[in-house]
Amino acid sequence: MYTTKKIIKTVKTRDYLSDYVNINSNLDYCIQCPNYNRNWACPVYDFNVEEIFKKYRNLDIYAVKIDFDSKNVGDKLEGEAKAILRKSLDKEKRLLHNELLSKESSRHNSKALIPNQCKLCKGCSRITGGDCVYPNKSRYSFEGFGGDLEKTASGIFNIPMKWVIANKIPEYTIIFGGLLY
Repeated sequence: MYTTKKIIKTVKTRDYLSDYVNINSNLDYCIQCPNYNRNWACPVYDFNVEEIFKKYRNLDIYAVKIDFDSKNVGDKLEGEAKAILRKSLDKEKRLLHNELLSKESSRHNSKALIPNQCKLCKGCSRITGGDCVYPNKSRYSFEGFGGDLEKTASGIFNIPMKWVIANKIPEYTIIFGGLLY
């Protein structure tokens, strides 16, 4: 199926903000996503993201590299191949989300940033104008906070990003989360 490798790097928050965060560019990607303004972890936010970054000195960036079994690489994302990709990503995002919450609870004055959108609920209450059902567990998205995934992967982890291209399973993909402190 797949294997994972987790790598954690610590950077100064001000350096990450200046070199790897592009809120406007990422917002263009976010607008194209079906979760835009429909998930509490995702934009539109009612605060300034840069001001949040500036409250913290360091950022631990968690990269989880998901290597897919070579027999599945290049498979069209249909049927079993689509299920493999979805299950692996959902599982690893959930595991990283929970790990980051645990790290946050053990470090005073820290804030976790989760991979992609929050998936604690089947349907986010933001869609209906309600408050977050799990405010003690939900966190903002690493990408939604402007983290440039390609620059982060290559510049900090020295691993180029791989994306789903032509609807086929890539050799690997990387999910990112973070802990501001």
